[in-house]
Amino acid sequence: VALAVINPGTGSLSDGVAASVSTAGFFALLALVPGRGLGWGDVKFQAGLGFYLGFLHPGWEIMQVITAFFLGSLQGLGMVVSRRGTLRDPIAFGPWMMAGVCVSIIWAQSPEII
Repeated sequence: VALAVINPGTGSLSDGVAASVSTAGFFALLALVPGRGLGWGDVKFQAGLGFYLGFLHPGWEIMQVITAFFLGSLQGLGMVVSRRGTLRDPIAFGPWMMAGVCVSIIWAQSPEII
């Protein structure tokens, strides 16, 4: 919201809210699934990240979610293969959500960077 007030031409508040509601709603559905796959902290964190990415450019939040789940699954697979964990061990998902933000912004801006 502060970005919209400071620089009104940067993004759209309605796109940010839509991205926040849609991605946080998806995470909330996953948090309600039996087995506690995601916690409510992840849902709240995704609401903020979804707003930020949707505000910058609609569609980036989808890439962030896909990247976060991909990177989190790589960690889980690595833990199982190396026998340092099982399928039931919890994984901190917040860092992968933030990594998804970084990857989606860098990926989307790569034509301008190059």
